Order: sequence, then structure tokens, then C-alpha cells
Amino acid sequence: MVFSGRRDPSWPISYATAQQLIALLTDLPPIERWPAQRSVLGYRGSWLHGPDQQTWLAYDGVVIHEHGTETQRAIIGWHDDQRLFEQAILATAPPDLLPPGTGP
Repeated sequence: MVFSGRRDPSWPISYATAQQLIALLTDLPPIERWPAQRSVLGYRGSWLHGPDQQTWLAYDGVVIHEHGTETQRAIIGWHDDQRLFEQAILATAPPDLLPPGTGP
């Protein structure tokens, strides 16, 4: 989530890369409540969209995973104070896709 009023950049990643990203979460402590996203201009966080309506959202030192159907949605989260998951997502971007300085 980089821009306000413009479409955010997106790019495909391989299944193996996605698995490596998700594996980063195994060492993170779980959270019960997560902070609301701040309303700021510029970079606000990163999404990873997976199969079966799964999404991971990394922002402000937390990662949230949502999965399931619209009627049965599960949400879990982790603390990521060093923002490793978020930085790892951004590192998969093709060269010159993201504006300079994008990231936490």
C-alpha cells in the first residue's frame, strides 16, 4: 500500500518464494489484538495474496493472516517488531517497480 488515489504496485511471486515468506512467521509471537492502520500518505504496509482467498497484511510491526470464505473467515496475527516479513515481501519486487524509499 504505497499510493493514495492511484493503484498500488503488484507483482507475482513463485509458490516457493511465498512459502519462504510464510515460513518467516513461525518464529514470531502471536498477537490477540492488532493496531488499526494509521491513516497516512505514502507507504502504509504490504499485502501477500495467496490461493484460496488467503491474505497476509504486514504493517506497523504486525502481520495479519486472513483465510476462509466470506461466511467463515479466520484471522490470526503475529508481532513482527523488526518488520522482517514486510521487508521480505518488498524485496521480491521487480527492479524499479516501487518508488524510492518505499518500505518501513
